[in-house]
Amino acid sequence: MEIPVWVRQLFLSIDARDATAFAAYLAEDGTFRYGSQPAVVGNEAVREHVAAFFAGLNGLSHELTGFWWGQSPDTCFVQGEVTYHFPGATAVTLPFLNLFHMRDAAIVDYLVYTDPTPLFQTA
Repeated sequence: MEIPVWVRQLFLSIDARDATAFAAYLAEDGTFRYGSQPAVVGNEAVREHVAAFFAGLNGLSHELTGFWWGQSPDTCFVQGEVTYHFPGATAVTLPFLNLFHMRDAAIVDYLVYTDPTPLFQTA
């Protein structure tokens, strides 16, 4: 299935390390969870959490390879690979599958399914 424009724009905001633009896609009471890390709850808390994560990177880039709507119209999945660029020219590429639960065109639950072990071993 073709990847919707809003999904591409969401990931462009991430690749630009723009935490404010990223958080604008989440509902005020939205949650964000990366891998097995604890969920961050609330739009502002997510923005602060993601901004701190972005600050430790020289850059990152996503290659989106798939998009699917779930059985209900409020659930969708995004598949791809992300490359994290760390200070010192170290880069780590990980596959991911994101699950979004939606409400009124905003993400209520942003769940990132990946094995972040190589990422945290590098950081």
